Amino acid sequence: MSAGAEPAAGGDGGEARHAWIETLVHPPRLSGNAFGGPEVDVAEALLRFPGLSLALRATDGSVMASAGPYENWAACEVAVDVPGFSGRFQWNVMPPEVLRFAADLEALHRKLPQGGEVTFRPCEPNVVLAFRLLSTGRVAGSYELRSEFVGGARLTGDFEADQSYLPDIVQSLRRFAREIVAA
Repeated sequence: MSAGAEPAAGGDGGEARHAWIETLVHPPRLSGNAFGGPEVDVAEALLRFPGLSLALRATDGSVMASAGPYENWAACEVAVDVPGFSGRFQWNVMPPEVLRFAADLEALHRKLPQGGEVTFRPCEPNVVLAFRLLSTGRVAGSYELRSEFVGGARLTGDFEADQSYLPDIVQSLRRFAREIVAA
């Protein structure tokens, strides 16, 4: 099994599951697969579910400071890989939006087995993600990705995964936001 592959169903997963979780918690620097080019030390987040792999990478000089409630925009490159499609586009997001999304996902995970919903709809809605926690412990999700702030290409889809993916995604998002601010 490759480091990015989903663990096999059934059993405890053993070493393969540990390697897979470790990839989510400490993803490799995205170079060949998602972004191309040389490896560089930049903020990255990886949201990987069966049926959706979404990588966020801060671009050079990514933090654009401003005053008021809309501070510290981060320029990012987004790489998406879903069955039958892969692509990249540029996007701007504020670190507090990412941190709020991580906190919402963490709160959703704590609601097991009651269920609940979380939607990530940032100010620049090029990346919109919705998660619904099912009473079975599964997460039903949907995504809408846009190449442009207004108009442009649009990709939508659905995925489903076990709730055990959520804590590692939360960690990845928090690390990404902290690294953007520290840059």
